[in-house]
Amino acid sequence: MASSYMILDSKGSPLIHRTYRGDISQDIYTNFQRHVIDEEEINVKPVFEVQGVTYTFVKAYDLYFLMVSNINTCSLLQIAFIRRTLSVFESYFKVINEETVRDNFVIIYELLDEMCDFGYPQYTEDKVLKEYITQEGLYSKYILGNDTLSKKALPAAVTGAGGATPWRPPGKYHYSKNEVFLDVIEQIDILVSADGETLSSEIIGTVRVTSKLSGMPLVRVGLNDKLLFDRQGRVGRAVDMEDVKFHQCVKINQFESDRMTSFVP
Repeated sequence: MASSYMILDSKGSPLIHRTYRGDISQDIYTNFQRHVIDEEEINVKPVFEVQGVTYTFVKAYDLYFLMVSNINTCSLLQIAFIRRTLSVFESYFKVINEETVRDNFVIIYELLDEMCDFGYPQYTEDKVLKEYITQEGLYSKYILGNDTLSKKALPAAVTGAGGATPWRPPGKYHYSKNEVFLDVIEQIDILVSADGETLSSEIIGTVRVTSKLSGMPLVRVGLNDKLLFDRQGRVGRAVDMEDVKFHQCVKINQFESDRMTSFVP
């Protein structure tokens, strides 16, 4: 997927440079500086190619998070991976800026090693990563006092025992009372002209699930989706759902086939 992952400061100088394949030069960021930092903002593109090398970046927190590849790759996948690394960094450092990146460069390199192997994404769930990459250092609670790492001492994510649900290890959650809460948060954006005419309007909604279910439950949630109503020939108040984004636990193929949200929380 990618040859290297870089974090650059506001001037384009590298703070973090993790090479995965060793097939690009160490000064590859100079091309990025010429095409992004020194370029007029209106001409800057988040994805561009220079001499067969593809550059994909996300600007956040006054920093540039860059992935570079000299093979055919999916830029959307790289952007999604960069966004996922930002979420993981936030869970570790709370605040992301140039100072926290410099102060935590050791942990950042450890995270990048675990999240990506030979340029391909691996474990990207922060809960799983925190089991064996701690603020005190990698393997700190597993190596001290032991010469070797036994399989039982390692987290399920390392041994592969986590299966298809790394965000919810089997046998870990037990509750005396099984219950689940769904919070619907909506934001309404509307643009009205001076004479009261509605020029544009949209509703941005988020459904947050708080699960207190034991074992490995399968939760199915149905919404008054207009497309679902049309398929079933139902009538009633329905909404047009566009630009839907899900957590990785949701079964996307099932949602696309029958418009039901099914997941193991």
